[in-house]
Amino acid sequence: MQESLYIAASGGMIQQRKLETLANNLANVSTTGFKKDGLVFKEILPTLNPDLDFESTRTALLEPKYSQRSVGYAAVNGFATHYKQGALLSTGNPLDVALEGDGFFAVQTQEGVRYTRKGNFHLDEENRIVSASGQPLLSESDQDLVVPPNSGEVTIDPQGAITVGNATQTVTIGQLKRVQFRDKSQLQKDGDSLFRQVWGDTPEKASPTTTVKQGFTESSNVSVVEEMTKMIQTTRTFEAMQKLIQAVDDANGLSVNSIARVA
Repeated sequence: MQESLYIAASGGMIQQRKLETLANNLANVSTTGFKKDGLVFKEILPTLNPDLDFESTRTALLEPKYSQRSVGYAAVNGFATHYKQGALLSTGNPLDVALEGDGFFAVQTQEGVRYTRKGNFHLDEENRIVSASGQPLLSESDQDLVVPPNSGEVTIDPQGAITVGNATQTVTIGQLKRVQFRDKSQLQKDGDSLFRQVWGDTPEKASPTTTVKQGFTESSNVSVVEEMTKMIQTTRTFEAMQKLIQAVDDANGLSVNSIARVA
């Protein structure tokens, strides 16, 4: 009987974590460049260690190290970010840029270089092109991109070359750094639609087929309808796990009462 309780409890904890993930996705439906998350699960098989059991970790959302119970159950194994491109929205702002295709912009933060598809940039007090949070956008040579004062209109071509000037004279001030990761498990979310590289070699230059669109930003890739549908399904599953736990608990209570009456 206890095995049923452990299975239901682990199932309930998984659904709880899934609800939290879906809620976070929905909360970022309007966040520029946001990439939605999913969960990765794995099966935990019973072990024969007699010294440790599931009860000491029964409230954990991740797997216990050992279980002496003769039952397998599921546990959360981590997050999986979905990198599908979001819709491109026209803004008309010359410093707003979006990537069409695989790749990331690079920005300099206090903790090091971070990668993003959040392209709503602006000029800071030093005339550097910076992110909405003030992080300098990097050029291919890993330098700040500075727009000279009163230099005219800013133009960014599909390959990321940035020029300033007017109809009679233009000057190129730099080339946007665009990189790609063939294995995106190298990346980890770092907040504010930023990613940091946690392992692997220096990222490759983005493919020429990945183009820059000036005057656009990339919206979140979260679908409200899809996430709400998943949330309803997950809530129902969570409620079913709760009912199963209650049923097992009631059955245990009946067993205890029956034994007491016999005694």
